[in-house]
Amino acid sequence: MRRREKADYTAHLADKGLYAILAEGVSPPVIDKGTIGVLKKLSRLAFRLVKARAAKTEASAQEAKFKGEIDSMLNSLEPLGIIGLTRQAGPQTSAELKRVEVYGREVNDPMLMLEYLGEYSAQVVKAVQLPLNFMIEDPEKFKQALSYLSGLYGQDLPANLTLEIHAGRFDSLLKDGSLGEQPDGLWKFKPKSSRIDAKLL
Repeated sequence: MRRREKADYTAHLADKGLYAILAEGVSPPVIDKGTIGVLKKLSRLAFRLVKARAAKTEASAQEAKFKGEIDSMLNSLEPLGIIGLTRQAGPQTSAELKRVEVYGREVNDPMLMLEYLGEYSAQVVKAVQLPLNFMIEDPEKFKQALSYLSGLYGQDLPANLTLEIHAGRFDSLLKDGSLGEQPDGLWKFKPKSSRIDAKLL
C-alpha cells in the first residue's frame, strides 16, 4: 500500500467566494446562514493570523539583523573593555545596552553530587563518564575503576569522573524541598554564550 503524504480534503462551496474545507471522507453538509456567518468570521481571523505571523517573521529578522550589527560594534570595542552603554537623552532615546555573559553550570565534584543526591541519584544522574584515557595509562588505575563500579572508591578515579545530570529534575527536587541545602563546591560555572540586553530608560 502506497504511503500518502497528505490527507485528501474537499472544498465545498458555502457562499459566493467562500468554501468550507471538509474533513477527509465527509459528505457535503447543508450549510445555513448561521454557519456561513461563522465561516466569514473565520476568514477574517485567518487573514489577521497570516498578517500577525508575517509581522512576527519580519520582527525576528530585524532583531537578528540589529543584534548582528551590535555584536560587530561591541567586538570592535572589546579591546577597551567596553561591553555596552547607557545614554540619557529624550523619552524615546534614553536607553541601556550591554552584552552579558551567560553562564552554564557543570558538576564540579561528582562524588559530592552523588552523596548529596543520595536516593535521588537514579532520577537525576543521566550518565557517569569514566576517564578511559586516564584508566588505561596504568592497569592498577583500571582496577581502581572496576573497584569504583563495585562500590569501592579509589583515590584518583573519583576526581576524574564526569557526571551528567538532568538539570530540570535536579531543580524540581530542590524546589519541592526533597534535597537539602546545597553544599559548597557542588557546581562550577563557565561562560557558555553571551546575550544582548537592551531596554529603554
